[in-house]
Amino acid sequence: MAKKRALARSTAGANWCYRSSGGWDGSASWGHPERGLIHARKIRPVHGREHPRRPRPRKIFLLLGCVLAMVLGAGLFTSLGSGGKDGPPQVGALAPDFILPRLNGAGKVGQQIGDGRPAVVLFFASWCSICHTELPSLAGVISRQERSTGPLHGIQVLGVDSLDPPNAAEAFVKSAHVVFPTGLDSSSHVLAEQYHFLGPPYAVFVYPDGKIMAIHGSSIGASAFVSIEKRLVEAS
Repeated sequence: MAKKRALARSTAGANWCYRSSGGWDGSASWGHPERGLIHARKIRPVHGREHPRRPRPRKIFLLLGCVLAMVLGAGLFTSLGSGGKDGPPQVGALAPDFILPRLNGAGKVGQQIGDGRPAVVLFFASWCSICHTELPSLAGVISRQERSTGPLHGIQVLGVDSLDPPNAAEAFVKSAHVVFPTGLDSSSHVLAEQYHFLGPPYAVFVYPDGKIMAIHGSSIGASAFVSIEKRLVEAS
């Protein structure tokens, strides 16, 4: 008899907080049998007890996350391996092409890069103090190479004078005794937008196929210049 009364009390308490709908999907409702339904949700047993079912993340969001991660990873890989349009050119990449009017002669300067001969592109300007010191000595070395029959004779050297008005550029090239083809880059399009250099001097050593072998920024002495030229010829 005592067991029956205990069972009745437990059943009454349960009816206050829980009433099973009897559905096959495990749905349940909370409320008083005389006051109506208060709340309903699906439940499932966890470690012998019953708790509300937690929502699971949808597969579409997981798929979108994976796709986004792949796109970002590909973009990072591409940015690390690129140059030219988005940053300074890299060794091993193609040298940015350009065509400039020639200062010290007729014709154009720039189309010679990648034509089957090793090349060197020198960036300088009349407003560059280092250029006033080093360009005359480099011009002398290059002139002697062009007159010789040695292995360095086949290297074509091109100059780019940037951010100079034509009269200042012509006067500077003449005073430095530059005889190799030099183009006028008054707007700094080649220096700043094609090569993304902050300012001269710069020397870019290019293989016969147009790919960059070495980039030397700031001052470069005649001996260091010739040393890199020899490496360029040997690797070409």
